[in-house]
Amino acid sequence: MVEPLHRLLTETLQTYMDLRVVANPKPLEAADAVLTAVNGMFDLVSGDEGEFWKTADQVGEAHRAFVDTVRDDLWYLPQWWQAYQPSCWSIRGTNRRRRKALRSARTALPT
Repeated sequence: MVEPLHRLLTETLQTYMDLRVVANPKPLEAADAVLTAVNGMFDLVSGDEGEFWKTADQVGEAHRAFVDTVRDDLWYLPQWWQAYQPSCWSIRGTNRRRRKALRSARTALPT
């Protein structure tokens, strides 16, 4: 049982260090709370089972708070400030000019 816990702790610390490199301050505070709760859970591995499950519930609450905090960072739709992209508007203009040329070519054809 110790080996999987060490592996889990290693993965948790690696993920936390990766997060420290790229995260904003607010999600980083939430990650600190998750890491603190997980460390408390590892301290109780060989202790009382009731305390272990109580700490596991605290880890779950910290995890939910973390996910709620980073939800905006994980949002994949463009934000309001990302709506203006010159390449998008240039393609739209190109398509508009192409449609206009096709309409004028259709009207110029003899029937």
